[in-house]
Amino acid sequence: MQFHYGVIRQLSELNYHLDVESKPGVYLFFHSTDGPVVYVGRSGNLRERIRNRGYAYYTFMHCNTLHEAYWYECALFHTYRPTLDNKIHPGRLEGGENDCPVCKSKNLLRQGLKKIDRQNYMEAIEEFSRIIQVSADAYFKRGLARYKLGDNHGSIQDFTQAIRIDPGFSRAYKGRGNSHYKTGNYRQAARDYSQATRINPTDASLYYNKAKAHQLLQENDIALENFKKASEFFLQRNDLSMYKQTLDQLEKLQSSQGVNYKK
Repeated sequence: MQFHYGVIRQLSELNYHLDVESKPGVYLFFHSTDGPVVYVGRSGNLRERIRNRGYAYYTFMHCNTLHEAYWYECALFHTYRPTLDNKIHPGRLEGGENDCPVCKSKNLLRQGLKKIDRQNYMEAIEEFSRIIQVSADAYFKRGLARYKLGDNHGSIQDFTQAIRIDPGFSRAYKGRGNSHYKTGNYRQAARDYSQATRINPTDASLYYNKAKAHQLLQENDIALENFKKASEFFLQRNDLSMYKQTLDQLEKLQSSQGVNYKK
């Protein structure tokens, strides 16, 4: 399987990359810009850890917490494992959610199969139901990791798998829509945002993203309608920053259409 990365940078130029902050995150190392991933890691101080590794090229993403970084590290470790220099599974953290999503699914599968062998069929069904839930979330979160790393094609694959497992997974539709948007496939992005709004009709960001996609498709009437819905939901949840940003977008579009929008 071929993966498409985001910006791969020279490690020797790290001092000029001010967006790499000293906070939790995950990183991938490469020997060359067109080579495979050769190392996956995490750190609570991303900038210092990247600085002190002996590889030529890297890419990265920040995380909210070290536990979130561990989750992504596990998912990426299993994804790129065949080409990695680090062959040992990422070490667990103390406290918090420490289950590797891939290993957890495999363990649940083994438990379910054992219960079938013992003719405990109802218990087996429960185990397999848990696998489905874990797998959909695992694909979704790995899709997020790939999206943040600029691997839009890989993230689309993962979001699609999450949707196949759980067709009511609105965040997976939103994530896939964002990935399609990044690749310039605005039509498919709009379709995914539309499906997500059917499942979660009060998510203001979905209407905002959908409006932007239709605007780029020059379908301004649909864009206006969705900007209006977005502004209403942003206001309802008291997100005044996004409310104002949406109104600005709405007014600019209506001005270009020769229409005045009154707040």
